[in-house]
Amino acid sequence: MKLLVIHNEDAGDQTCDGDALRRSLSEAGHKVRYFSVEDAWQEAPIELEDVVVVVGGDGTVAEVFTALDATETTAAIVPAGSANNIATTLGIKNGLDLLSADARPRRQRFDIWEARSARGSFRFVETFGGGIFAELLAQADHVKPEPSGEAKRRLGLETIHTILERMQAQQWDIQLDGQDLACELIGVEAMNINRLGPQLVLTADADPGDGQLHLVLLHASDRSALLVYIEQQLNASGSTEPPPLEVRQAASIRLRPPDQTLLHYDDNAATIRELGPTITLSKTPRDLVVLTPDST
Repeated sequence: MKLLVIHNEDAGDQTCDGDALRRSLSEAGHKVRYFSVEDAWQEAPIELEDVVVVVGGDGTVAEVFTALDATETTAAIVPAGSANNIATTLGIKNGLDLLSADARPRRQRFDIWEARSARGSFRFVETFGGGIFAELLAQADHVKPEPSGEAKRRLGLETIHTILERMQAQQWDIQLDGQDLACELIGVEAMNINRLGPQLVLTADADPGDGQLHLVLLHASDRSALLVYIEQQLNASGSTEPPPLEVRQAASIRLRPPDQTLLHYDDNAATIRELGPTITLSKTPRDLVVLTPDST
């Protein structure tokens, strides 16, 4: 295959050697064009027969996936980050296995989503939401130096635990495929994948290729169960099954968040002032095809 490789060499706990990566892929019989994320990879022409290989964590994968404009572009993920939520949702453990000389990977559609408001539009591939997890991202921006690997995950869990203890419910006005819904919530997450942040599963059935978002509604009554779930993740003790949460599925979601709440799209924190008072989420026509393990 012809591979266009985009590589974050600093992802995860240890740096990943670019020369070794190129050598491994070439020895598997591929023709490799290699770019670091620091390079001008956005200007690289993508040929029809290319597979775009993203080597890095969720932030790198999201950045590349949302930048790809060609419909039906084929992509592959080599997870190398701290959480790797996108790859885990797709069942990918070692992406290089999918690119070996004798690999027969499955090809799965991957939806790219757009958030639109009066102030503009932007794409996302993981989640769009507000409340608890937006607060986590806002606080993470102030942590210097930023930890990585398991230390980053533990810090995320501890921070969410603290946020959850104090988070107050606020009124959200939501429209799901034209149906109105209004309720007080401590968090809202429109999810294309099944987990977010420090590997927290909120909706196990999310399928990033079904043209639907899973809208997870976090009520104040969920607080105790979520705190227990986070404590189990921190202590690696007992069951770590996620608590039952209210989840609605929709192809189009319209949100009017509370005035002062923080928002996020993927791992980008934002405010109502930046995004606008009303945001509509819908799928773009730019589906990707992602190589995933054959389940047979």
